[in-house]
Formats: sequence, structure tokens, C-alpha cells
Amino acid sequence: MAARPVGMEDAMAGLLELVPVPIWVCAASSRRILAVNRAAIEAYGHARETFIGLQAGELCPPEERERFGRFLSEVEQVGSAGGTGAVWVQRKKDGGVLTVEIHAHAAGYEGGPAILVFARDITDELRALAALRFGQERFSLIASATSDAIWDWDFASDGLWWSESFCTLFGYRPGSENQSFASWEQAIHPDDRDRVARSIRRCRDQGIETWREEYRFRRADGSYATVLDRGRMVRDSRGEPYRMVGGMTDITEQSRLHAQLMRTQRVESIGTLAGGIAHDLNNLLGPVLLALDLLRPHVRDVEGERLLATIESCTRGGADLVRQVLAFARGGDGKRRPIQLRNLIREAARFASDTFPRHIAVRSEIAPDLWTVEVDHRQINQVLLNLALNARDAMPSGGCLVFSARNAREADSPAGAGECIQPGEYVKISIADTGTGIAPENLHRVFEPFFTTKEVGQGTGLGLSTVHSIIREHRGFVQIESTLGKGTIFHVYLPAVPEAVPADSPPVPAVNSSGDGRSILLIEDEP
Repeated sequence: MAARPVGMEDAMAGLLELVPVPIWVCAASSRRILAVNRAAIEAYGHARETFIGLQAGELCPPEERERFGRFLSEVEQVGSAGGTGAVWVQRKKDGGVLTVEIHAHAAGYEGGPAILVFARDITDELRALAALRFGQERFSLIASATSDAIWDWDFASDGLWWSESFCTLFGYRPGSENQSFASWEQAIHPDDRDRVARSIRRCRDQGIETWREEYRFRRADGSYATVLDRGRMVRDSRGEPYRMVGGMTDITEQSRLHAQLMRTQRVESIGTLAGGIAHDLNNLLGPVLLALDLLRPHVRDVEGERLLATIESCTRGGADLVRQVLAFARGGDGKRRPIQLRNLIREAARFASDTFPRHIAVRSEIAPDLWTVEVDHRQINQVLLNLALNARDAMPSGGCLVFSARNAREADSPAGAGECIQPGEYVKISIADTGTGIAPENLHRVFEPFFTTKEVGQGTGLGLSTVHSIIREHRGFVQIESTLGKGTIFHVYLPAVPEAVPADSPPVPAVNSSGDGRSILLIEDEP
């Protein structure tokens, strides 16, 4: 029996059956479904027998049927409708729903007018877009909530995206941030630039998963922040790296505190070492001074007396240096009494005026109503003399040295380098000079033991560290104001005891040069 020839209508029906998009045909007048393809059966869940004969509106939820009917009427009138934007929610046989994008066209079917409907299922597509939108919103919220500057570096374009926090951290205007790898690289401190750029390029070229560097990054005002920068590689579907994302944290304050802690630990270590050396050196100097007193009666000539005087002067200078080291190492342990600082400051000013070169003018400005302080007057005198000598050395060509003192009620830390002043009542002593000043990079180191900017042999580096140690032992504070070429002011804050009655300075005990036949028990650990 010969096969029946395949007509155009049969060919189209076979073609539509193979199309993976759900397709169904409904009569133009009755809206009854006349034909469906396999994809529609799979999408809606109806068997072909039950699908054919349904009203087109039955594929929609009840609340959408009227609007869907108007949509099909429009198709009848204009010939086609739908496409992008014509999104409908439709019902499946099991009660579930699917979201479809409908394209509809007027057509003829089995000799009558009909409507051909293409219903592309976009349920998974919308779900993926919603997930992507949610992820983008979540990333945006996280990026704006964190204090880090989040970045995204695209290798192909060399473009660099920054989160809004970048502007907050470094003071840039929105839209003016470094939006390329080259601009970011130029904002790195010149001393760090080669190291950091080489490191991140090596990470990109070798496909290293993570990157981490600490460096200095330029703010909008030209200053530099210390930052900790981290990045992680992003790979495409083939496993090839094509992007890197990361975050930059401003650790300027943490770095400053860490450096301060390290300096404190270094000072403590040096203090422990210096204390042990000073004790041993003191043991060595004691016999020298004793021997000088025993030798003096046996020396008759002037040259011998001069040599003994030189030896004694040098030895006592060494002993003074030992006392400074011990004061730094263990702090002052002298007896403290309530005193008025007025006389101490005047004596220090008089000493400076009598002994300093004549081209250094010395004056004092002391408030008449100074509060009482409870101090060891010998140690405070040492503080004043050390600061005065430091000022003298800073004025090799002459200048002016001013001692001043006044009462101070501090609510917070005043301006200047040094320590923060805790709120309270203080007597504030200021020693100001018009000398060479201190370089800004050295201000934070001036109280370190053995640190000095003087020539070799002209300073031990213990004067200011001793000042700092003594004042801290008295629960006080020291601050510095200095300008290169204009001079320096040291402000010493000593806690005031306004209600205390000043005591007279203890008299220096008289030295009895006669042994009167008494014996001395000497215990010494040196042979």
C-alpha cells in the first residue's frame, strides 16, 4: 500500500512538535485549545487528550483570566501581540505555577481562524535573575557597611572598581578614586611601590590564590596611610584567573600603637641592662674616689694637685652619669615632700645665667600663686638642669632661654608631641629655647635612652630619658613643641596638691672629716 503524501500542514505540525518551546493553538472564537506540542505537555503537565479541549483561560489563575482574554482579543484584531514584557503566570495541572513569556499570532487551523501561542518558560530564568539581584544587593550592603575599601580588579581591561568606603577612608570625592591599576600603583608610597606592584603582578601571572601586603597609600590630602591589603583570585569556567577581588584596611593607628609598644619594650630592656651596668660601674668608681682622698695628703707639688683634681672631676662626672642611668633604670626613690617650685626654678635659672655662655640670655617668668607639689626636690632640680643643658646645646650661636611656671587645669591633652595629659590640676613648668629645634621624625624618639642627635662624644643620650623617667615616677607628663630653626619648648606637668602646706627643703647634712677612732665594716664583692 503506498504511503499518503505529506502535505504542508502535516509538515508544520511535525515541525512544531519538535520545537522545545511550549506551543498551543486555540480557536479564535471559542478560545478552546485545538492542538499542543510535546514541550507544552511537559511544561503544563496535562496529557494531550485532556489538554486539547481546555479553555485558554483555564491555563491562568482566576484573577488573570479576564486580562488574558483581552490579550487574545488584541491578537485577533492586530494579528500578533506579546514578546518581551508580555509575562504571564500560568497554572500547571498539579496546581503549581510557571512564569511564561508569551508570543501570540493570528493563524488558520483546520480551515478556521485560530491563535498560535508560543509560551516560553522563564521560571528558572527569573529565579536566577532574582538570586543574582539579591546577591548584588547583599554585596552592595556588605561593601557599604564594612570599614574596609573593597576592590575588584579586572585583568583584561586593567580596570579597578572601589566601594564607597574607599572615599570615606582616604578622603577622595566620589568618582575621583583610582579606577585603574596604574592609578592605584601611583598612589603607593615610592619606597613601597616596586615591592607591592611586583608582588601583586606575580600573584596574577602565576595564578596564586591569595595576596597580602602592608604598605603606605596616599590619601587625597597628600598624606600617607598605612594599609593592610588582601586579595583573592577569581577564575572562569575553564579555571583561568581573570579577576581579583579584595579589601584594603587602614591600619595607621594600629601601626602607631604597635611602634609605641615596641619602643616601650625596648626602653624597658635597655633600662634593665643599664641598671646592671650602672651598679657595676658604681662599684668601680667608689674605690677611685676613696683612693683620691687617701692620696691627696701625700701630694705636695702643684702639678700633682692638678692631676688629682682632674681625676676627681672626671670620676665624679662618671658617678653623676651612673646616677642618671640608675634613675632611668629604676625610677626615683628619693623622699618626696610638699614644696613650692618657685625657688627651685629660680635657682636653675640663676645657675644657667651664671654658667652658660654670655650670648645666651636667661630669664624666668613664674606665677606668684603656684600650687604646691609633692616631689623629691633633688630629682626635680636634676630635671630642670638637664632641660637647661639641652637648651644650651641647641643654641650654639646664642639665643634666649626662658623658665616659666604656672598653674594649669587640664581638661584634655593640649597640642604638641609627647604624652597625653590626663585631666586634673598641675603645675606646668616650661623650658623654652630659641635654638635649632627638633626634626619632626625625631620627636617621638627624644626620650629613648642613648638616643641623641649630637656629635659623637658630645652627649650620652640619657638626659631626656632621665627627665622622662623622673617625671613619670612623679605621675606627671612631658610634652614638646618644636619648630626647626625656631626653637623648642618642653612642658613638664607635675600633679598639684593645692591644699598641702609646703615644707622647707631638707638641709644638706654636714660632712664630718674626722674618723674619731671609729671602725668601719666594709662589705665588697670585688677581690
